Amino acid sequence: MMPSPREKETFRQDIKAYVTEREFIKERTAFHARELYRDSFEFMSQFVLTIEVMLNGQLQSLHFQRPLTEMWYVHGQAKEEFKSAVDRLMSGEEKVEDIVVPEWEVKTPGHA
Repeated sequence: MMPSPREKETFRQDIKAYVTEREFIKERTAFHARELYRDSFEFMSQFVLTIEVMLNGQLQSLHFQRPLTEMWYVHGQAKEEFKSAVDRLMSGEEKVEDIVVPEWEVKTPGHA
């Protein structure tokens, strides 16, 4: 079940807005439970994807666990932005220089 958005939260931190202190504490407890659920839902949404499908004329929600290794891969536009940022930082020659050592820098035993 999707949590209610933070913008629609009705709890007020002012104890004077409630008839009794007990009512305030009850509302505050419920507010913190909603906050905890909202934060947990947000965290878990990176691991679980939900789609809605029609089965036999009824709308059903199906939940899929994303492979944890998928989170380590960069997809789509983010991948292209990353590659272009790396390309801007280093030219092709600089990339090759990091890999290939020129012959004159290779020192052999007995030669200074």
